Amino acid sequence: MSLLEKRTSVQVSLDDPFDGDKLGRKKPVQRLTHLLKDVDGPFVLSVNGGWGTGKTTFIDMWEKYLRGEGIARSLTFNAWDNDFVEDPGIAFIDEITEALSESEQFDRSFENAAQQLKRTFEKLAPVLVEALTGGLVREGTEKVVKAFKDQKDAIKEFREELEELSTEVLEETGAPLFLFVDELDRCRPDFAVQLLERVKHLFDVEGIVFVLAVDFEQLQSSIRSLYGADMDANGYLRRFIDLRYRLPRPKDGKYISLLFSTSAITEELQGTMTRPGSVKETAACSADHYGLSLRAKQQLMLRVELALRQIKAGQGLRNIPDFLHPSVPFLISLRMERNEYFEALRSDDEAGETRSKVEHFKHTDTNPVVRGAGREVRLDHVLEAVLIGLDVGPGRIKARAAEMRNKLEDTSNMSAQEWGGSSSEKTKSEDRLEGVSAILNEIESFGWHQTIGHVIDSVELAGQIDAG
Repeated sequence: MSLLEKRTSVQVSLDDPFDGDKLGRKKPVQRLTHLLKDVDGPFVLSVNGGWGTGKTTFIDMWEKYLRGEGIARSLTFNAWDNDFVEDPGIAFIDEITEALSESEQFDRSFENAAQQLKRTFEKLAPVLVEALTGGLVREGTEKVVKAFKDQKDAIKEFREELEELSTEVLEETGAPLFLFVDELDRCRPDFAVQLLERVKHLFDVEGIVFVLAVDFEQLQSSIRSLYGADMDANGYLRRFIDLRYRLPRPKDGKYISLLFSTSAITEELQGTMTRPGSVKETAACSADHYGLSLRAKQQLMLRVELALRQIKAGQGLRNIPDFLHPSVPFLISLRMERNEYFEALRSDDEAGETRSKVEHFKHTDTNPVVRGAGREVRLDHVLEAVLIGLDVGPGRIKARAAEMRNKLEDTSNMSAQEWGGSSSEKTKSEDRLEGVSAILNEIESFGWHQTIGHVIDSVELAGQIDAG
C-alpha cells in the first residue's frame, strides 16, 4: 500500500458500513439495492466512474451493507489481484467456488449446494479450461467431436449446479446472490474483456446479480485494442451489461474535508496565525474549479501537506507571511491541472497573459485569512497578489503596489457619475485595490525570494512527488 493509500483509505466495517461516509454513498446503495433485489433472471449492473472516483469504497460499502443487514448473500472478486493468470474465467470460478464453500454466509443453510458446486468445478476443471480457452483435440474427427461434447456437458453441469445454489439463496433470502467484481479497469485489456465474456457464458443463470466496478471509457478502449479501432465498443458492452450506473461526483468540498481531517496540515500550521480552515477552503475551491477526481484530490491534499512542511523547514515560521499559506493549494492545483500556466509564471515567460488566464479563479467566498500583522485580508486578494508577484518578479512588486495605491486614490475621489457604476461595486473595487496593494507591500518587505519564490519552490518540490 502506498503512502497515499495509507493516508486516505476508507475502512468499511460490517457493523456500520457507512460510518464516516462523507460522500453521501448510503442513499445510492439503498436505492440500487431496492432496484436489484427483485429483478427477474440474471442481471449485470456496472458502476461507472473514472480512476480514483471511489468505486472500490462504494462497492465495499454496498457488499457489507447487504451482508450486515441480512438483505442478501454476496461475494467480491478482485480482478486486479488475478490479472496475472492466463484465463480469467478459471480464476473467477475458482475464487467464487472457494469463497462459497468457506464463507459463513453459506456454511449452514447452503452448505450442501456450495460444496457440491465446488466439487463439480474441481471435477470438470480440465475440461472447462479447454472450453474457455478454445482448446480442442486436433487429431481425428471423432476425438474433436467428443472433446467438443465433453466441454458443452461440463459447462451445462456447472451451470446446473450454480443455478441450484442461486435458487436456494433466492428462496431463503428473497433476494438474488450478489457477485461484485472490482478493479476491472486496472487489468490488462484481454483479461478484462475475457472476464466479461466468461461471466456471461458461465454465470448467466437466474438468481445471480453481477455488479461490475468499471471505468467505462477505459473498458471501451480495451475492447478496441483487442478487436480494432472501428469496433462498436459501446454496442459490444450492451451484450454483457444490462444497466449502467454512474457514480456521482462529490461536490461542495466534502471529500476535501474528509482528507483534511486525516492530514497533518493543522500540525504544520502550528505557530502561525493562519487559520487551517482557510487552507482547506482554498483546496476545496481549487478542486471543484478544476474538476479534480477523488484520486487527484488525494494527491492535492498530500502535496499541500508536503509543501507546507517544506516551507516551514526552509524558512522558519517567522520568516514568511502567514497569508501565503492558503495560496499553496491553489498553486498546487494550478501545477497539477494547468502546468503550462504554472511554468509560465515560474519562468516569467509571457506571465502577464498567463495571469489573466488564471486570475478568474481568484475569487472565493472563504472567511478572511489572519495576517501576521494582525490584520485580516480576503483570500481572493491574497491569490491576486501572489499572481501579480509571480507576474512582475523581484524588484517590481513595490512599483506595482504603488500603481494600485494611486488607482485607489483616483477611485476614491471619483463621484458617482464619474464612476459609472453602483456604490457597492465602487466600494468593492476600493477594498480590492487596498487589500492587494497592502499584501504586495508586505511581500516586498519580506523579499520576493523569501516569500513567493520559496512558496513556488516548495510547491514544485511537492508536485514532483508521486504518492501512488
